[in-house]
Amino acid sequence: MNIIKKIIDSIFIFIFAGAMLSFAAIKDELLKTNDIIAIKWCYGRDLIQQQVWEKYLGFYLYTEQMEDGRYILRVQVYNTLLSSVFDNYWLNYSKPIAIVADKRTAQKEWGKIVCKADGNIEIGNKGYILPQNFIRWN
Repeated sequence: MNIIKKIIDSIFIFIFAGAMLSFAAIKDELLKTNDIIAIKWCYGRDLIQQQVWEKYLGFYLYTEQMEDGRYILRVQVYNTLLSSVFDNYWLNYSKPIAIVADKRTAQKEWGKIVCKADGNIEIGNKGYILPQNFIRWN
């Protein structure tokens, strides 16, 4: 009985250590979800992929805090709908598109993403257009 208890204890310790290592590896990505302002999936007319689910672009608008307390607003683009964390995807990070005083301002002024019929992406209340050369396929 003592050997079985040690084996079970070892298994639980191994699982706990694995969970902690996994959390440490993805901690930054998990914490980034607190900074998301808006998400929008748009149909990409000019995409090369054949499958319907791969003809969409996901636009994730998020903030990054600067040292002075203000926030940089960025867009992250995914090229396919993900059905599993192990799916392959291509993403691109933008240069900063705005600097805002706080997250409430970012949400209020920039929280709208609109997929335009001409393929452009409009972000925010002032109609910022995400440039086409941002969405590049190299």
